Amino acid sequence: MSACLLFDCDGTLVDSERLCSIGLVRKFQELATSRNYREKIMIRLYELALIAVLAGWAGTAYASPVKAISELSVHPEKTAEFLEWVKADLEKSRTFAGNLQFDIYVDVQEKGKVVFVERWESESLQAEYSKWRAERGDFVKMREFLAAPPKMRTYIDPDESGQ
Repeated sequence: MSACLLFDCDGTLVDSERLCSIGLVRKFQELATSRNYREKIMIRLYELALIAVLAGWAGTAYASPVKAISELSVHPEKTAEFLEWVKADLEKSRTFAGNLQFDIYVDVQEKGKVVFVERWESESLQAEYSKWRAERGDFVKMREFLAAPPKMRTYIDPDESGQ
């Protein structure tokens, strides 16, 4: 009996991008609380990898509508400034190709908790939007306001996707 190791780097055999991105997000969240310099470098590397994965999702995305929900923990003292910054570009988000909904909610019980609810014609169009935001440097700017890494989830309607 012989053993072998198979590398599927381009996702031909298995669609591993989603699993990889989940792992990156979890590791980023784990490292984000660290004060160690080496780990801070790792945080930046994971962040860059996450942006690359989000931007690369366009090739393997769902073609049916998706809902993206981002839960943000903003430093309470920076919430007003953060909302002002986000609202300044809100119309650009709402009119971006494929956007069906982009709403912002503020938690009335937990100070600094902000939620984005987005609905997109397809996951690939949502990925294009994320890529555009990354190219503009918005994710880097957003870090100035955040007290913790964002929690991001993407949902599909099983009736619309055939799942």
